[in-house]
Amino acid sequence: KVIVHRATSSLVVIAAALVSIVLFSAVLSWIRQYLVIHTGNRVDAVLGAAVFRHVLALPLRYFDRRPTGVLTARLAGIETIREFLTGAAVTLALDIPFLIVFLAVMLVYSVPLTLLTLGVVVLIVVASAVAGPLMQRRYDAQFLAAARSQAFVTEHLAAIETVKSLQLEASLRARYESLLANFLDAGFRTRQLGNSYQTVAGALEQLLSTA
Repeated sequence: KVIVHRATSSLVVIAAALVSIVLFSAVLSWIRQYLVIHTGNRVDAVLGAAVFRHVLALPLRYFDRRPTGVLTARLAGIETIREFLTGAAVTLALDIPFLIVFLAVMLVYSVPLTLLTLGVVVLIVVASAVAGPLMQRRYDAQFLAAARSQAFVTEHLAAIETVKSLQLEASLRARYESLLANFLDAGFRTRQLGNSYQTVAGALEQLLSTA
């Protein structure tokens, strides 16, 4: 209409609407990201203080029975929890109100298509419920294998003079290669399970688009 009829007034209206949408989307994105960052910092402060307080409250025998490398790996593992709480969890909490709005609009637009979408979402949730416990067990096995490997390296690097003086390089190398193989095998099985889950979820999403 604008090009054929040279309707510059329509062009102004369209351009103004597009600019308004862009500005509105930019402001919403900034507010959303600000809330994620701000809430994440609050969670960081609370979680970091709680973890350190918990470590200091542990009995001495807890440290006696565990190598330093394992303790270090466990503390590093808390970083993954922190990243989830300050990232995905906060984002999900902020997205839930928008999800309700989207569902309402979809129901107004088409009830059958909305039910179809919700049906596929239920299937993905079921797949997640099945894969979740399996992934947890495999992540635990991978973490323990990594912790043992890291603890082995940490302890023997700290005592490298004893290792050299007793000429233990060959035996330690063999033990480390065994620990490394266990870690790599655990990581491979974990990633393979994740790959299978992603394939199923992706196939369900493509079937949803086709349907």
